[in-house]
Amino acid sequence: MSGSVSSGIVARAAYPAIVVSSVVVADVLRVRGVSPGLVVTVTFLLVLAAVGLLERMAPRDRAWNPPWSEARQDGVYLALAALLQPVGRLLGHALAASAALALPNEGPTRLPLAIQVVLAVTLADLGKYWLHRLAHEHPWLFRFHAEHHAPTRMYSLNGVRLHPVNLLWNLGIDAAVPLLLGLVNYGSTLVVWDVVFGTRRLPAGNPRALGLAEGAAHPSELRAQLLFPLCHDRLDRCSLLCRARR
Repeated sequence: MSGSVSSGIVARAAYPAIVVSSVVVADVLRVRGVSPGLVVTVTFLLVLAAVGLLERMAPRDRAWNPPWSEARQDGVYLALAALLQPVGRLLGHALAASAALALPNEGPTRLPLAIQVVLAVTLADLGKYWLHRLAHEHPWLFRFHAEHHAPTRMYSLNGVRLHPVNLLWNLGIDAAVPLLLGLVNYGSTLVVWDVVFGTRRLPAGNPRALGLAEGAAHPSELRAQLLFPLCHDRLDRCSLLCRARR
C-alpha cells in the first residue's frame, strides 16, 4: 500500500476514532467522580496530543508542521487560555445577571431540557458569530482579533492563538447565554449562522495562502503581539514593539 493511500486512510479514520475515544475517556472520568471542569480539560489535552502526533506522522501538508519556536509560542497562548477561563466565567456570570433583570422569572428554564440545550448552543453561537463578524468589519476590534489570523500555517495548536481580550469576549458569551437558560457552559461549533447571514465560505482544496493580508504589519515577538492592539498605528514609534517586523 502506497504512502499516500495509507495516509489518506489514516486521515479519514482519525476523526471518528478521536471523537469516539474522547467520549469514552470523558465518560470514564465522569463515572470515577472527576469534576466536570477537569474532565473537559483532560479530554481536550488528550485530543490535542493525539492530533499533534497524527500531524507529525501523517500530515496533510508537511510544510504546515511548525518549527519549535512557533509551537512554543502557541503553547503560551494555550496556557493563557487556561488561566483566563475563570475570568471568562466571571464575565459570563456578570453578563447573565445583567440580562436576567430584563427577562421574565424562570423564562426558558420551564422548557424541556432538549430545547434548552438547542437554545443554549444556537444563541451562544449567534453571539459569537456577530462578535467575530464585527471583529473583521471594524478595524479597532480587528486589532485584538488579528493574532488569530496571523499564522501562515494551520495546525492543531494555533487554533487557540487568541489575544486575551479576544479570548475573554468569546468566553463571556459562551458562559452568559447558557447561564441565562439555566444550563452549564456549552461551546459554539455551528455553521448555521453563516448560512443564515450569507457569510459561509467553503473553497475547494487547500487555501493558496494563510495569514494576514499581504503587507499588513504584525509583530513576531510574543510580548509585542499582546501589546499590538495598543500600538497598531505607530509600530515604528512604539519602543515596546521596536522589534516588530513588517
